[in-house]
Amino acid sequence: MRVTSSRIKRIRPSSLMWPARFLLIVSLLSRSASAFYIEQELYEPGLSAGSECRMEDSSWGVCTPLPECPYRIKEVLAGQRSATTTRGRCSFEHTTEIVCCPLWDVTSSSKQTTTTTTTTTTTTTTQAPFTNYVRPAEEACQEYDNEISGKNTEKVTTNIIGGETVKQGEFPFAVALGFWGTGLDAKKVVYDCGGTLITLRHVLTAAHCINNMDERKPFEVRIGSVNLNDRNEYTQHIGIVEWISHPDYRRNSVYNDIALLRLRRAVDTSRTVQPVCLNYLPLNNLASYANSSLIATGWGNIDIDGERGSDLKKTHNLSFVNRNDCNQYYKSWSSKLRRGVDENTQLCVIDRSLTQRSDSCQGDSGGPLIFITKPGAANSVIGVTSTGQSCGSSVPSIYTSVYPYLDWIESIAWPREYAAWQSRLGA
Repeated sequence: MRVTSSRIKRIRPSSLMWPARFLLIVSLLSRSASAFYIEQELYEPGLSAGSECRMEDSSWGVCTPLPECPYRIKEVLAGQRSATTTRGRCSFEHTTEIVCCPLWDVTSSSKQTTTTTTTTTTTTTTQAPFTNYVRPAEEACQEYDNEISGKNTEKVTTNIIGGETVKQGEFPFAVALGFWGTGLDAKKVVYDCGGTLITLRHVLTAAHCINNMDERKPFEVRIGSVNLNDRNEYTQHIGIVEWISHPDYRRNSVYNDIALLRLRRAVDTSRTVQPVCLNYLPLNNLASYANSSLIATGWGNIDIDGERGSDLKKTHNLSFVNRNDCNQYYKSWSSKLRRGVDENTQLCVIDRSLTQRSDSCQGDSGGPLIFITKPGAANSVIGVTSTGQSCGSSVPSIYTSVYPYLDWIESIAWPREYAAWQSRLGA
């Protein structure tokens, strides 16, 4: 950026807004008794301390307060940097210039120290200010985990058809998709699909909920209340402004049955409204999850006869079914599953209970399959409810696996972060 003299003001040394250590360096260099200070408002808000940045040679650096970056201090001592130098500048924090510092310089001189305390011991470890290869979904998950840590959130208990009613705040990311009715109900709102809040403005759902033969699309989301008939302070109704089906989804099949919705505005977070983590790890060995807690939620049918539900339900006793066994159940679906169940992009899940089975049904489409981790931590969505043969039967349901579509999801939900992550991988 070119700075003209009309935008610069001359001030006394006593009022210079530079760090004390920098002023000491300037005095050691026997600079003139007066100096120039560029008005801070000339600069756009930039990168904060700890952010990644590019050095002049295109290598990666980290934004660091100038007095803590020996590399930039050497530039000052060599007369290569002054108050008017914008090269290598990230931003200002109050009166301190934040500069782009080489990684090798930061990690050797100004690493951040974090302390982890347990009930029995205290361990101090030194870490670099950021991790180069954390993908956006993982970074968001860490943020969500920190948000709910220590908060008064409902504990998820492990029990749709035969499902158990959810407590308020138990699944604060569960979303109901509102459609206009048809026929005599054309002026009524019906909630025919579910979804999952993954950012403050993005909902994950099934592609067939927004791209179908009936040409019906949801126009709003409802979040914050577990009962669709409730009108309380928890409930938020937010319009949808963008419907994004996966580009490889086709209406006549159940492959790539995944979509994103962009909301008109960000949700207001609370105890009953929070985004959830996306699974960012490959499910290489489903057998290793045999004893893990899997839960599906939905507002769909509550009995086999098709009675619609108004309360959010959760399943229990869910477990994975391998591809070969799952394909045996879906032999008659040759038109929709031409390649059989795709073990890379689809999950087959069943309730193995011998008594009353809890299972996903019509109306649960688009809702989450959730992997329950430790109590009080952020859980993760590993699947999106796609299809099944019948409710509460011995036939497994099919879910679209989240992990294989993570690049596509991140490029839409976190575009800048995703571009930066891809750049780091290619660097």
